Amino acid sequence: MFEIAESGDQGTITVRGAITISGACEFRDALIHIQDRWSSLDVNLDGITEIDVTGMQLLCSAHRTAVKLDKRLALIGQMVESVHRTAFNAGFLREQACVMGKEHGCLWAGRKKS
Repeated sequence: MFEIAESGDQGTITVRGAITISGACEFRDALIHIQDRWSSLDVNLDGITEIDVTGMQLLCSAHRTAVKLDKRLALIGQMVESVHRTAFNAGFLREQACVMGKEHGCLWAGRKKS
């Protein structure tokens, strides 16, 4: 489902396949693991084939936790069309950051809308 790589204080989780409710616990545990170990965190979207609202909520929760811990979490890579469509339909894509993300960026702000 995912691979974790590290380089110094940088951790990267590369997701392969779906981030859906069926794998939510495993993905949440992986996000907690990388947040405990590194101060700078990337979530690589290149391998994601599907995401549901649960997966998007986990990413937002991980970002909020990173902000509270004074760490950085960023999405990297390209969203495939099905992921982009789900994010758009669920209302996650936005022009401006949420209240938590104003000073720390937002995972979904500035992502191109369909």
